[in-house]
Amino acid sequence: MISSLLFGLMPFANAESIFKPPPWQTIESYYEMMDAEEKAEQGDVELQYYVAHAYYLGDEVFRDRFKSFYFYKKAANQGHAESQTNLALMYFEGQVVRQNLGEYIKWLRKSAAQKNSRAQALLGDSYEFGRGVSRSYPIAKEWYGKSCDNGNIDGCLNYKRLNEQVR
Repeated sequence: MISSLLFGLMPFANAESIFKPPPWQTIESYYEMMDAEEKAEQGDVELQYYVAHAYYLGDEVFRDRFKSFYFYKKAANQGHAESQTNLALMYFEGQVVRQNLGEYIKWLRKSAAQKNSRAQALLGDSYEFGRGVSRSYPIAKEWYGKSCDNGNIDGCLNYKRLNEQVR
């Protein structure tokens, strides 16, 4: 009898987890996201980045790293620096695609050329630790310095650290 009571109550105890609301807040925001995705497909680079980021984080839609990769790549191919950096990180981490350090470095360089301070710091890190490139402290320091010049605090800290270590 006790077991039948316990099992009888179990569906109600889990009702919250079964009937979770969708990740979007309102039906309006769902339609806004679908509209944004449609415009992103048509070539709007800022919306491509927005949609990719939303799918990556699972903010307004269910998390979908395949769609995230797809839209980051569309935006990256159009020269969107932050998308290039995020795409590089997906290649580095092996998300959706096999890890590919050559693609990682390629996309970081494209983004860094546009003075993206995060990409510059990541290139510094790559040269410091030999990730996808030959290890080189002077080149790492150079990239950390560029990153610092463009306002990246981590780039500044790493530049200072390497400057004190490698003289």
